[in-house]
Amino acid sequence: MLVANARMYAVNAGVRAAWAELFALVSEKAGVPLAVVEHAAPAPLEELWRREDLGLAFICGFPLAGGGFPLQPIAAPIPASPLASGQPLYASDLIVRTEGPLRTLQDTFGGRIGWTSRHSQSGFQALRRHLLPYAKAFSSEVDTGSREENASKQGARAIERSNWIGNCSSPGGPLYRESIGELMTPRRVIEAVLDDRIDIGPLDSYFHDLLKRHEPGTAARLRVVATTQATPMPLLAASNGIDPASVAALRGALLGLGAASAAEPVLAELCLTGFATVALDDYRPLLAQAAVLDKSGYGEPG
Repeated sequence: MLVANARMYAVNAGVRAAWAELFALVSEKAGVPLAVVEHAAPAPLEELWRREDLGLAFICGFPLAGGGFPLQPIAAPIPASPLASGQPLYASDLIVRTEGPLRTLQDTFGGRIGWTSRHSQSGFQALRRHLLPYAKAFSSEVDTGSREENASKQGARAIERSNWIGNCSSPGGPLYRESIGELMTPRRVIEAVLDDRIDIGPLDSYFHDLLKRHEPGTAARLRVVATTQATPMPLLAASNGIDPASVAALRGALLGLGAASAAEPVLAELCLTGFATVALDDYRPLLAQAAVLDKSGYGEPG
């Protein structure tokens, strides 16, 4: 029997149960038996992605495009949020504590930033891509004059703020005094922010959608100070060795959920409108973006 897993978006027990319900609907419609398996953190996602019996499991598009895992795309979820605009898109919400003094991204400079893992698009790559213009502007200030002048040249409003001038240690130095990585999951980013172990961190916008619906109290304690550019959503994938007929049946069942009245309640619980066909080529631009970041010398958020 093939297995299914939604660990990446199992925000809590209730959401985990909703994913199990969705997988059951897909299994019945496709005629392909699926057994939901647990693979909770801190178990490495890489172990899950290397299984040979995956029928449906979430994987971030960045590691999939990198070719390190023997998986084939099935379909990607379409979030119901305005950000997605009816497409399988998401972003990273950069979050701080609501009760804290930080109101803007610029307010966080000079503080502590967290991130999840280097293979994560939302938890690492999108974050450093968003911060790169600020880091460039700050480092170039060594040669080009005042922060205010540099802000005009670079379009980085952050440099105009006096609190950044006070917070950042020196021109040419890092944006943040501490970069805390390998937090692994969106939940741990949230916990680190709320426990005041970091000042700012990236939160997968779809995970955030689920949090706002199913844990509104927790979501209310978080303030979004910036949102990164939208990119293709993590997707449901299957092991390469799964027979083509099963793959086609699973894909067809997922794509049909948006029009199935029986799926309306669970899709609403999961903040989705349906699923869309995706291909590896949709995710390869993420590799090119990461290569530009690597070449820039901005190796990690900080």
